[in-house]
Amino acid sequence: MFGTYVVVLVVAGVVLIGLALSLRELGYVRRTIEVLSGAGYLGYAGFLIYLSVFTDTENFSVYWAILVWPVLLLIDGIRAIDVSDVEGPRFDYDDEPSESASRRSTVSQERRAARREAALAAIREKHTETEG
Repeated sequence: MFGTYVVVLVVAGVVLIGLALSLRELGYVRRTIEVLSGAGYLGYAGFLIYLSVFTDTENFSVYWAILVWPVLLLIDGIRAIDVSDVEGPRFDYDDEPSESASRRSTVSQERRAARREAALAAIREKHTETEG
């Protein structure tokens, strides 16, 4: 049980630090909180490993409740992800704009149109190279 606890602490620390480094939608304060929390979990796991290896301590208290904090930070990080520019799969019958297209911002619509034009230009260029 002790080994599982330490592994879960390490995983929680790595996940929190990874979230803080990868999510640009989080503010600096929230990132700092996640990095410090992750470092705290990794440090606590290292401390427990140190105690179990280098001391004669055989009794450890396992506090599973402290793992609520990383779960809350993970949920908060996932909720902060902005998926407004993510383009869904395109099918042949998708020629008409969906109702979600009308809710997109003008900048998002312009970026989407620019990506579509760039893709079409690349296809046309490739097609003219193969014919010529």
